[in-house]
Amino acid sequence: MKHTLPGWRTQFASDNTAGICPEALDALQAANEGWLASYGNDALTREVCDRLRELFETECDVYFVFNGTAANSLALATMCQSYHSVICTDAAHIETDECGAPEFFSNGTKLLTAPHRDGKLQVEDVRLLAMVSVNDHVVGEKLGRLIFETATATAQRNLIIQYPDAYGDPAIGAGHNESYALDADFDAGIHNLSYRRAIGVAKLDAIDYYGYWKLLDALMDCVRQGENCEVAFGNTEAQRNMGCWSDGKKVRELEVVVPGEQMAE
Repeated sequence: MKHTLPGWRTQFASDNTAGICPEALDALQAANEGWLASYGNDALTREVCDRLRELFETECDVYFVFNGTAANSLALATMCQSYHSVICTDAAHIETDECGAPEFFSNGTKLLTAPHRDGKLQVEDVRLLAMVSVNDHVVGEKLGRLIFETATATAQRNLIIQYPDAYGDPAIGAGHNESYALDADFDAGIHNLSYRRAIGVAKLDAIDYYGYWKLLDALMDCVRQGENCEVAFGNTEAQRNMGCWSDGKKVRELEVVVPGEQMAE
């Protein structure tokens, strides 16, 4: 008896909507004959693993999973730490159809979406700002510098280095907590560990307005509308500017490194 809903012909939503193809079913029935060792210790499994190594032209371990969601999520989890991000298109399957599984299995790796062209993310559309603070003794500068140095496929990228300035009172720091700035008007009600930790250290100062917020707003404008790119990139005065103290003296500017320049240690 066929179980086909009225009006259903061919469905492209998922291969799960269709029955198994005859060739695969015949192979499954043939493999089901007789007795073999379990848990991957049989000749058939070894043959499949060898065929995959041949296909990918590399010696690798092979792990079988239940479906595509598990495969995508576990693959991303093996490549990322919890504080990393994965850039994908806003139409990517991992973003639209996998119900948060990639972020769950990676213990928090964030999916960052970008517009697509014909369903694909174009390398030339990717732009990168990596910002570090010189007195960050929790994460340090090395990770930001490494991201900047190794993202060679991203031509438009800048490394931004923030320094302290003790000219005024209160002074401007350059530590791990400088990016914290709580604003009740933008509070989404997510009071997690980062929120509770920020309560004791958060303050609004030039770093928020002229550093993180200015640069992030300009980055989004540049990517989405092609505007304010000179504020986000290029080692321009607008990019480096950190405002002024109350007597008009300029706050120490951001240092900007562009591709091809030698970075100071």
